[in-house]
Amino acid sequence: ANQDEVFERIARNPLNGVMEGINGTIFAYGQTGSGKTFTMTGGVERYTDRGIIPRAISAIFSEVAKRSDSQYTVHISYMEIYNDLGYDLLDPSHDAKQLEDLPRVTLMEAAGGF
Repeated sequence: ANQDEVFERIARNPLNGVMEGINGTIFAYGQTGSGKTFTMTGGVERYTDRGIIPRAISAIFSEVAKRSDSQYTVHISYMEIYNDLGYDLLDPSHDAKQLEDLPRVTLMEAAGGF
C-alpha cells in the first residue's frame, strides 16, 4: 500500500473523531526495520511519500480553517518507547522518562467504534 492508502485506512477515522473532540492516537508497533518510522513520518525525497504525521497535521489544520464558527486548540505528541523508557520526540531536552512517569490518558471507544 502507498502512503496515501495507509493514511486513509488507518488515520482518517481517528482524525474525524479528533475534529469532533475525541482524543485520537495512532500507534505504530513492530520490530526494528519493519517500517514504523517511514509509515509515521514518511520519506523526504518525494512529497507523495510523506507519512501519517505530516498528513494528519495538514488534514487537521485544513479542517480547522474550514470551521471558522469554532475555536480550536491543538496539542500534538510524538512519543517513542524504547527499552522501557519514554521519549517525547518534540521535547528539545530529549530527556528520557520512566514509563510510569509519563502522563496518563484514559482510553475510551466512541459509539461509532473509532
